[in-house]
Amino acid sequence: MPRGRILITEDEAVVAEDLRVTLTGLGYEVAGIASSKADALALTERTRPDLVLMDIKLKGDGDGIGAAAEINERHRIPIVFLTAHADGATLARAKDALPFGYLVKPFDEQSLHASIETALRLHEAQTALSRVEHWLTTTLCSIGDAVVSVDAASRITFLNPSAEQLTGWTSSDAIGQPFEKVVRLIDEKTREPLAALAERAMTLGARLNLAAGALLVARDGREMPIDDSAAPLREHDGRVSGAVFVFRDISQARQQAQEREHMQRRIQEAQRLESLGLVAGGVAHDFNNLLTAILGNSQLARGILPLDSQAAPFLHGIDEASQRAAQLCAHMLAYAGRQEAQLAPVELNEIVLSTIQLIRNSLDPRAELVLELAPTLPRASADRTQLQQVVVNLILNAAESLGAKAGIVTITTSEASLDRETLRGAVLGEQWEPGSFVKLDVADTGCGMGTETLSRIFDPFFSTKFTGRGLGLAAVHGIARSHRAPVFVRSKPGGGTRFQIFLPLTDEQPAMIPAEPRRARLRGEGPVLIVEDEPTVLFIISRIAQRMGFVPIATDSGQAALDEIASSRVKPKLVLLDANMPGMDGLATLRKLRALLPDTPVLLVSALPEDAARERFAGEQIAGVLRKPFRPDQLEQKIAEVLA
Repeated sequence: MPRGRILITEDEAVVAEDLRVTLTGLGYEVAGIASSKADALALTERTRPDLVLMDIKLKGDGDGIGAAAEINERHRIPIVFLTAHADGATLARAKDALPFGYLVKPFDEQSLHASIETALRLHEAQTALSRVEHWLTTTLCSIGDAVVSVDAASRITFLNPSAEQLTGWTSSDAIGQPFEKVVRLIDEKTREPLAALAERAMTLGARLNLAAGALLVARDGREMPIDDSAAPLREHDGRVSGAVFVFRDISQARQQAQEREHMQRRIQEAQRLESLGLVAGGVAHDFNNLLTAILGNSQLARGILPLDSQAAPFLHGIDEASQRAAQLCAHMLAYAGRQEAQLAPVELNEIVLSTIQLIRNSLDPRAELVLELAPTLPRASADRTQLQQVVVNLILNAAESLGAKAGIVTITTSEASLDRETLRGAVLGEQWEPGSFVKLDVADTGCGMGTETLSRIFDPFFSTKFTGRGLGLAAVHGIARSHRAPVFVRSKPGGGTRFQIFLPLTDEQPAMIPAEPRRARLRGEGPVLIVEDEPTVLFIISRIAQRMGFVPIATDSGQAALDEIASSRVKPKLVLLDANMPGMDGLATLRKLRALLPDTPVLLVSALPEDAARERFAGEQIAGVLRKPFRPDQLEQKIAEVLA
């Protein structure tokens, strides 16, 4: 799915085309290319892009600054200027157009990507803030203060319409009545009547405010918190002739304060989870490289040892431990949002039933599973493997919460609709859109959780179990987030826990996947170029390539690979390219290698799933993708597939 739709406004056709290719490679959709102010305005009106890249110098009448100003005024679409002009006068004019970024040519792909993402995120934040500000302004402007005046005997002389509405008294009924009868005030906590504020204001001759916690009891018995003040009314000679009492219903103000506090907590929670996700993703990426080296060395050692070697069981233990560690990496990547979902139509009931068959023997027999599956359900849009992981984690977590006592785990599926108000109660609820969903509900009769524990259950490495790793629910959170699936959690100590996940619906039909033909093991020859910044992984890949019969050309960076090919004039049969490298990354390296090796197949090595890696390298010629961590036999098989 494209990251955003971008309109390119550039008078140089070559530059515009280069921008289009770069943006497409970064995952964006190009809404169109304009070379003049008129074209830019027309294309903006027709395509409504998410962002406009605007060259200041354009063909025809008008420049990019004028076009940006009109686009901003009409559509509030973020603008990022691209220009070779950086003089003070140009910058001053450009600032008046309120751009979201300013890139001076020539710029690199990283700077362009960073400017676009910053502009899109800033525009999203400003749009959300504008909506909140507009809502608050409209609410406050619609509130009218109630005004009541009394004479020197504290009898009502005037009520305005707002006072009539709040007190429930009409002006004709109230005039002449004692103030305490019409404006009946009590203390919110003690329920005791409050002293007559208007009378005190007259006695003291000064403006007074009620202390917090005052309730107004309306004529029909309604109660509402109010904020109020009373001031004496004076004649020309200074004599106090009455008092005016001004008050307002602060029910909405209280609610707004709670809303702001709620929103602030949500923002802080989102920032905290994002920070944890970055840490988890970084750890998983580095750990995957280490696991690749461990698995590779283990299998290479196994290959040179006799079958009856005493070291064989220990190598087998290394392999098993590495595979378990790889699963932990997958959990961390899922939490960090790096485990891209391969969405397809799925039957939730079928996944639930097949998952239970897989894990039933591992459940404590004291945990009774109760299934309440809807007889018919629409298809959900989900990654089957990741959704199965969610079901496993939720059921196992529910069963473990029962402890040593017998209990019930109830698994329910149904179709459901969520409106915006209900979504506010979801985890990161402000991110989701209302609509129709398929609901997975897993409830247990276990020990439940308190507020403090509940606030941390999705944190990676947080666990209430002595032997727990704290990644199961973190992975559930990450997978649900990548599926745009709202999650609700309800729990209380001693009252069990309920997890509800709402999966978006789809009208697509399941695709038929053809069986892959088995391929014979390849015996290679000739050179292969290996580009990998992690030394241990570079060593493993080189040894495997050598074992297959190839001559490895091992380089630890994109620039080193380019220098090696340019200086040696060797044409390798295959390039094995790491997708993530410091400095010149895999994408930049591939684009420069194509000038030297236009027809050489490239096998991409990445920690991302194949679909995500191909999306990142969209438009480039990729012969295959191998995901880290991998075993030597998996690399051999992938090389054979690419060169077949």
